[in-house]
Amino acid sequence: MTSLQAELHNTTLPYLHLMDVLKHLPRTGWLRTIEHPESVASHMYRMALIAMTAPKGLDRDKCIKLAISHDMGEALAGDLTPHDGVSKAEKFKLEEFGFKYIQSLLKKATDYEQQTFGEKDLDEFQGPYNAAKVLSPKGKEDLRLLTLEREAHFANRKAELPLVFLIGTPGSGEKVQAEALGKNAGFKVIDVEEIILEKSKDKDYIHQEFLAECIENSVRTPTVLLVGILEERIKAAAAGGQNWVVVVGFPDSLQQLNGFQRQVQKNTYTVMLKSENKPSTLSDKKYAAAVRDMAELEKYLGASGDYFKAVDASSPSESVTSKVQEAVDGFKQHSQRSK
Repeated sequence: MTSLQAELHNTTLPYLHLMDVLKHLPRTGWLRTIEHPESVASHMYRMALIAMTAPKGLDRDKCIKLAISHDMGEALAGDLTPHDGVSKAEKFKLEEFGFKYIQSLLKKATDYEQQTFGEKDLDEFQGPYNAAKVLSPKGKEDLRLLTLEREAHFANRKAELPLVFLIGTPGSGEKVQAEALGKNAGFKVIDVEEIILEKSKDKDYIHQEFLAECIENSVRTPTVLLVGILEERIKAAAAGGQNWVVVVGFPDSLQQLNGFQRQVQKNTYTVMLKSENKPSTLSDKKYAAAVRDMAELEKYLGASGDYFKAVDASSPSESVTSKVQEAVDGFKQHSQRSK
């Protein structure tokens, strides 16, 4: 972890990045009837405005806080409805873990009053915003971190990592093909499942306890957290662009892909393995959900042209390996032409 990343972990910025997910998360219940429904954040904002008009006798401040925060857990769980085949108990558990993650994000950050520099310093923010008006040491430190983060973000957007995502429907053999790329083509292999397990045991990692609890309860790692871990590993493995990297097991949903695009880079080469060999250890419901997620990804990625290739993984392993290598060779040629 870089010194900047370590500093940012101790501020409210990771929490604010997580809340950004809600700006882009559509209210699922409306998707069956409306093409572009409001987002979860829009829904909470409108509720907060309604709460501001609460009649006398009610605690208006409490109503506003409940309205603006009641669906925060969906940043992790997503906006689940009965049509998603998820029980009420499972929905509650996932949203509960969303709030647990928020607690984990904020446990080393100071409370809200301190983050806004205390009432005695609020006069710094009167009138047009001007960085020169911030006088307190804490205020200046937060502005420094915000500036560094902004610079790092735009530097990231200019660089394109030599990276391939290797994904597929359950039972399509992504790990086998990733290992083949490592052995035959010199790719650095990153297994998402392995790095999450590693982080869940790292006592020095700020979210170690939360990750361990996620694994114990079969809860998906929050996208913002996963992308942060992944970005760090990819950059270390890429060694300044000298090495090509293959990531196996990510993204497994459109939400994860969009999170990576917002936080790291927009275009990433992707090979999708397609197979109808359902693993016997996977329930029909989970398999159907995984197939649905891959279909959604394929539809989205299919529009990216030279950055995407679907491979039939129902053939013998050697044949699949050859097709994957062919796809990756095409990616490398495209990357050279694009420079």
